[in-house]
Amino acid sequence: MLIVVAVITLISELPPGLLHIGNALLSDRFRKLITDSLEGVWMVIQLIATSCNLIVCLVISKWFRQEALKTICSWKSQTRTPPKVVS
Repeated sequence: MLIVVAVITLISELPPGLLHIGNALLSDRFRKLITDSLEGVWMVIQLIATSCNLIVCLVISKWFRQEALKTICSWKSQTRTPPKVVS
């Protein structure tokens, strides 16, 4: 599972990183022609990759699924109690 998440993250994060390095090293023309046109596309790809990572974790790991449901649904059963003071 960790390998799948790492590969998805690498695929979605590496191209924008290379574009930012290109922005730093190359001229303003590179930024205007390439980076500005691809920025929106990579944002969408990163958003999809992030949601895929969550889906992969939820499908594969029973423990992660249980903890996610407990966290998401905890607002129903939460009672507000003051924290305990240790002296």
